[in-house]
Amino acid sequence: RHLSTLDNPQGPLDPRVAAWFFPPSANTGSTGVVEAYVEAAAVASCGPKWGPIAARQLTARAALQQQTARSAGAAYSLVVAAYVALVNVIRDETAWVVPVIRRLTYEARIIAERADADRAGRAKLAQPPAVASSPEGEGDDEDERLKVSRAVAAAAAATANASRRDSLRDVEKTLKKGFTACWTDRGGGSFEQSKKVATLYVVAQLLKIYFRLNLLKLAQPLIRPLEAQPHLLDDDDDEGGISRSRPTKRFPRGDVVAYRFFVGRLRMFEDRFQDAERHLSYALAHCAASAPANKRAILEFLLPVRLRRGSLPRKRLLDKYGLESLAPLVDAVRRGDLDAFHRELAKNQRAFVQRGTFLLLEKVKILVYRNLFKKVFLVHKAHLAPKDNAPKQFRVKLHLFRAALQWQGLTEIQPDEVECLLANLIHKSLIKGYISHQQQTLVLSQKNPFPTDAIKQNGDSSAGS
Repeated sequence: RHLSTLDNPQGPLDPRVAAWFFPPSANTGSTGVVEAYVEAAAVASCGPKWGPIAARQLTARAALQQQTARSAGAAYSLVVAAYVALVNVIRDETAWVVPVIRRLTYEARIIAERADADRAGRAKLAQPPAVASSPEGEGDDEDERLKVSRAVAAAAAATANASRRDSLRDVEKTLKKGFTACWTDRGGGSFEQSKKVATLYVVAQLLKIYFRLNLLKLAQPLIRPLEAQPHLLDDDDDEGGISRSRPTKRFPRGDVVAYRFFVGRLRMFEDRFQDAERHLSYALAHCAASAPANKRAILEFLLPVRLRRGSLPRKRLLDKYGLESLAPLVDAVRRGDLDAFHRELAKNQRAFVQRGTFLLLEKVKILVYRNLFKKVFLVHKAHLAPKDNAPKQFRVKLHLFRAALQWQGLTEIQPDEVECLLANLIHKSLIKGYISHQQQTLVLSQKNPFPTDAIKQNGDSSAGS
């Protein structure tokens, strides 16, 4: 009862709850006495089965709120103990326990992150200050102290890096027990009456941990059993035709949106752009209108995926969700402006790298080349005399493409490099034609030489690009 009514695990405890569990008359000088008092009070309130879990959860919250030297670590140990105890007692329970599972799953991840941040902060403060090198002739004592100081600092830094995510790595193993307990529930009755309803929420929290730890290879064993039952995920929508009216059949809609957001990101990193767009488009279409921040987070990944598949977003959409930084990049792709594309990519490189979309946006460069070369063809065609026959209009000298690239900042590009770029575009079906090396000419197809439908197909099969 107490677990499911505490609505803000990141904030301070409700003063009434704190006053009830930690009255001023309690001996707060002894941690053991306080924990024993809290557990006795929780057992009296919640019973012997749920009392110890509630006591550990609330004591963890209180420890985290104290913000002492090791309070985050103590809070982590308590919340993990509460979670393990919860997994052991819910085997015969039904869906009524789902809010408790969700609450403790969330708190376990949050407190693990706090514990890691606290440990890293203390390790950084423990590093000795740098010692300046001594002037020549000062003797060997200063040099020896300098060496010792540097060795201690290096050891402290190595220890901090090694333990930077220890709690998060450890809590992942604990939360997987919760996933197993939910997904393998055989309590009988309908799906909605079982603990399986909490499965997707636990998986979403685990996926968030895998992205934080950069351990994406561990995600597939969680996703595979869910993908084997797509009816649970409302996953029978056609590409490009997301249903907004059909309700999710099993899992809560919010859990499905979070799950498909993370799976879409995972497919993006695997270069499976069609699947990535399908999952992220679903998440965007079904995300609550009252959560614009969540819609923006989805668009931060969906727009680069769509851009790679040749779909350019409108400026109105970028402005609406505060993604104006993408507008110059999109304009550069549309115009075939290679120089502007390089500038914008370098300007926002740090943000793109932190978001994990930099390499994807790098692959969009092939579309910039395609659009630039299409402009070269159109200018060449427009400047021919009206009497020139059609075949001549579709034969473009390679030095014209080289001149365009030099104008775009690639001043030292060589003719063989230009041929290589054109050959790559032809290989990817972004240009229909062939290169006559002997005549140094690109011979284009007279029917649709720059096919637009090939852009999306190329985006779906670019794992090796």
